[in-house]
Amino acid sequence: MQTILIMFDPSEIKNADDGLYSEIARKVEEITENEVEDNGFDYIGTDDENARPMLGIWLQTEDAEKYYPAVVKLLKKNKFRGNDLSTFAEVLISENEEDYYDNCKKVFPSGEGNSEE
Repeated sequence: MQTILIMFDPSEIKNADDGLYSEIARKVEEITENEVEDNGFDYIGTDDENARPMLGIWLQTEDAEKYYPAVVKLLKKNKFRGNDLSTFAEVLISENEEDYYDNCKKVFPSGEGNSEE
C-alpha cells in the first residue's frame, strides 16, 4: 500500500474534535469508492521547539499518484464543519506504506503534479 497524507496546523480548525478527522477520511473513502482508505491520524512534531505540532490524516491506497487528485478536489470543493481545508492543508504522497511526512512528496498546494481541478 501507498500513503496519502493530509497535514495541517490543528489550531486553524474551528470546532475541532476527533470526529472531524474521521469525517474527512470517510468522505475520501466515499468519493474514491474505497480505493483510498482511512489509516488513522496523529500529531506530527517538528524540529522547531517553538512550532505547534501539525496534525496528519493518513490514508492508504494502491496508487497514491492516481488518487491524490481526488483528495485535493474534495478539499477544494467541500467545507468540513465550516472549515475550508484547501486554504491551509497540505497533501503529500509516498509509494511507501504509513510513511512519515519527511519521506513524502508534497503535491498540494504546490509541488510536482499539483492538481488544480
